[in-house]
Amino acid sequence: MLNVVLIPVPEADDIVRPVAQRLSPERSFPRTVAHISLCGFKRTDQIDDAALEELGDFFAAVPPFDAFLDRVERFSSGLAYLAPEPRSVFDGLIKRLSSMYPETPPYGGQFDVVIPHMSLYLGPDCAEKELEPARWCLPIHFHVSQARLVEYSPTVCRDLASFVLSGKLD
Repeated sequence: MLNVVLIPVPEADDIVRPVAQRLSPERSFPRTVAHISLCGFKRTDQIDDAALEELGDFFAAVPPFDAFLDRVERFSSGLAYLAPEPRSVFDGLIKRLSSMYPETPPYGGQFDVVIPHMSLYLGPDCAEKELEPARWCLPIHFHVSQARLVEYSPTVCRDLASFVLSGKLD
């Protein structure tokens, strides 16, 4: 089981959900599948009220912000994703959370540099024409006002907690 802190992007769910459900028909999904992962998190049996309060306090200090997905990119592996902007804000959230929870780095610490992204759930060999439906929907504007802690298992994706971004800009 894997727990992830993420930013839900319901505005992109119509692009992501059909592919995710086709690839994992046996899995149930939370109300929003489209998301930008920020960091891994403790095992479910290690999550207590203090851990949830710490995450809640973190996000309460973060001001809500507007963002957008404006282009399809590929990792060096060939996997396609939508790139969020402003990247610097997502980079900052990832770095701050990673320093708070060094025992659960994003993607298990596989990558030296974590690139904020929304996975399109298409394989590394997908043809450019398979990316066209996503490109037609761009840009996708969204308002980031919450984060979620989501549990992933082979059969279930479920929300464990929600956190409101309510910080004030200086």
